[in-house]
Amino acid sequence: GTLNGGSYTLSVASGWTFTSGVFNPQTGTVKFTSTLTMVGNTTFNNLTIDTNSTGGGGRTITLTGYTATIAGTFTFDNSSTGTINLAGGTIVAQGNVVWDALDMYTQGGPYPTLNFTGSGAQTLTVNKASNTGGLLLDVRINKPAGTLYLAGTIRTTNNWTTVRGTVDAVTDNSTQ
Repeated sequence: GTLNGGSYTLSVASGWTFTSGVFNPQTGTVKFTSTLTMVGNTTFNNLTIDTNSTGGGGRTITLTGYTATIAGTFTFDNSSTGTINLAGGTIVAQGNVVWDALDMYTQGGPYPTLNFTGSGAQTLTVNKASNTGGLLLDVRINKPAGTLYLAGTIRTTNNWTTVRGTVDAVTDNSTQ
């Protein structure tokens, strides 16, 4: 079967399993709001992981062996909840990324890789980086064209690899 995303926001409060059929993201947004295990590689238009909407903390986002490709904007927001445990996988960002992480860590596996691959201009906006746990994921920049603009204070103790592409930390007054 086919699931068309339309221009709507599809909120998912549980796991995401994609094994067959067609997911056509169109112009919509998929929003994950709770503990989550993702199975089956998926392409999204906009993807939001927002654990604030369910209250409380202690969420686990498991992406091990999974690739989420986001053509539009990827937003990660746990700005008002407890610790988020991220494990494994790859997030392929072809558009902008908004990283609003209050507290995050890995347990029993590596951080996912945030892979910038868009051929146009992209912006990585980081908020809440003054918190000791609000670190960015492993970052891989592999842009065939265009510039990755950094906005905000970027904090990471994880890998930061530039394969190809231009990174601009000056235009938006970024600190690394």
